[in-house]
Amino acid sequence: MEYPATAATVETLPNGLALILDPDPTAPVVSAQVWVATGSMHEDAHLGAGISHFLEHMVFKGTSDHDAETLADTVQAAGGHWNAYTTFDRTVYYIDGPAESLPVFLQVLSGLVFHPTLPEAEFEKEKDVIRREIDMGLDDPDNAASRLLFNTAFHLFDAIRYEDLTGYHRDRYTPERCHVVISGDFNADEARETVLSLTRDSVTGCGREPLVAADAPQLGPRRARDTFAIPTSRISLAWKTPALDHPDAPAYDVLAGILGRGRASRLHRSLREEKELALEISAFSWTGPGREGLLAVSADAEPAKRDELIEAALAEVASVAASELDEDLAKAKRQIAASQFRSLTTASGRAADLASNWHEARDLDFTRRYLAAIQAVTTEDVRRVAAKLTEQRLTLTILDPLDAPAPARTAKVARIREEITVHTLSNGLRLALVPDRRVPLIHLQAAVRGGLPSETAETNGLSQLLTSTLPKGTATRSAQEIAVTLESLGASISAGTGNNAFLVQAAGLAPDLATIADVFA
Repeated sequence: MEYPATAATVETLPNGLALILDPDPTAPVVSAQVWVATGSMHEDAHLGAGISHFLEHMVFKGTSDHDAETLADTVQAAGGHWNAYTTFDRTVYYIDGPAESLPVFLQVLSGLVFHPTLPEAEFEKEKDVIRREIDMGLDDPDNAASRLLFNTAFHLFDAIRYEDLTGYHRDRYTPERCHVVISGDFNADEARETVLSLTRDSVTGCGREPLVAADAPQLGPRRARDTFAIPTSRISLAWKTPALDHPDAPAYDVLAGILGRGRASRLHRSLREEKELALEISAFSWTGPGREGLLAVSADAEPAKRDELIEAALAEVASVAASELDEDLAKAKRQIAASQFRSLTTASGRAADLASNWHEARDLDFTRRYLAAIQAVTTEDVRRVAAKLTEQRLTLTILDPLDAPAPARTAKVARIREEITVHTLSNGLRLALVPDRRVPLIHLQAAVRGGLPSETAETNGLSQLLTSTLPKGTATRSAQEIAVTLESLGASISAGTGNNAFLVQAAGLAPDLATIADVFA
């Protein structure tokens, strides 16, 4: 299956702002996003202080058109859902909502990015909010491994002055460092004119980019350990990988899928199910443009099994270089494709995909080309990159319980949605069909009356217990067989309980409907 080519367009406006338009009249919704090419790696003299995240907070304190309260009221009255986030290389502001509210959303977003008031009276108040976020991070075991970094961040963050914040906005939030993306039901010409009108007085910056220092070459293994009030050990084994534009980047993504994506993955089967060394284990690959990426294995284990788990995980990773991989290779490719196809099912997902493509590759069809490269990865490619994951290039981090001993070694869419039909089968089952041919995915959901209202004081929690056991096996398949069958197709299944029903859900690629439905039933 080929990822569809986008019909979206991109234009650079006279002030340097990139405008990406993706009209899709299928549903009366829209997603408007502004991506600013600045994040924690661009903080220059304030590197490590978190000024990018601080600025993200402060822009919501008011714009030239609205104070903080009327900003929120305006978005809410227009039916919008808004938010923002900051990473090391970007800050993103977005609003999703009814298509008719797009002009309001664009006005609010342009105000946040280009015309925030940054009231000095709110400066210290918002600093306290950030400090509390840092405090909460120190209390979270997921963040505890970064305690030394956070301790430094307190000192650096406190040193930020109001003039630093306004200067950072002036230097970094400039049109040529931003791109606006709109996806959904809208008129492209009208949207373009609106963006032009709202950003006409936004001027291009000086163009100076801060020096982003490269990490020193890794000449040997790196290890770090900390302790925290948790019952299990949390272990990460990581290796640096090439940048996104390197020919081997797709092979590392496939390797991560083979190692630790899903319950049928090699690490999960071997170290959790067979050897019972890991309580949880998974793997991921992250790559970015122009900088090194990371392939990492993350695991939870009982402290007594920690060292054995580390050795077994390293052995499992090393074994890939000499293993038969045909089935694992096909499964990993299908999982990656299914995940990307899912991003096309919402206006927000399509907008984010386009914006990410432009941010990382200046190519709106980059996802399509990258998926083609994923499909071209061979067994030999995976073996070759796996052989590079040596102990000499390993970075190992361990977060242990307080009393644990130290380790011995540390396309064009249909314009109108098809009709929903409901059928009553001969056994009384009601079946609702909701066709959507934009993306080759299928979703199944079964609802059975029950849930919380059916419980008594004596049976409280029984509904949750029941649904948690459903994926554990059927009359014809064991839990492992279910996992292998579905994950080999890039599909998934889950069960849960609501206020008045038991719910079972499954999703996957459309050509696999018969197999998925058989497991689902």
